[in-house]
Amino acid sequence: MLQKKINILRFAVILGLYLLAGFLFNADRLFYEGLNKPLLAPPMVVYLIGFLAMSVLISVFFTWLIDKYGYNTKTKFSYLLIFLNYIFIFIFQPLFFGNNLYLGFAAMLFAFTAIFILFIETFLYNKRLSYLLLPVLLWLAYLTYLCLQLYLLN
Repeated sequence: MLQKKINILRFAVILGLYLLAGFLFNADRLFYEGLNKPLLAPPMVVYLIGFLAMSVLISVFFTWLIDKYGYNTKTKFSYLLIFLNYIFIFIFQPLFFGNNLYLGFAAMLFAFTAIFILFIETFLYNKRLSYLLLPVLLWLAYLTYLCLQLYLLN
């Protein structure tokens, strides 16, 4: 019972950290609407739903990882990749909506790269756990493509 409460707390803390950037740095809807957008650019609400889903999946992944494996030599690199992904996701919003599309693209590219490497790393020791990252990987690949297109068009 205590372990279950600890896992819920871990999940909530990680989820809160991922959602913190959204609360600290408001997405400027007018800025986004004023951009020249590629064909596949969704409305702003899709971003909000996608980032929420990504945050939940990464929080579940982190909770499962630490509960099943703890912190050891096998998982040390995984935690570093989660941390790097968090940093790049955190700085993406102020960079992108601060009118620096190139740095926003770079932050998203690095966030995608961290999750891609984390997927491969985790796949080597737990395939089921790594599958939690597939939707995150696809979402970040799409956002990376979209950020590049927005940069090139504007």
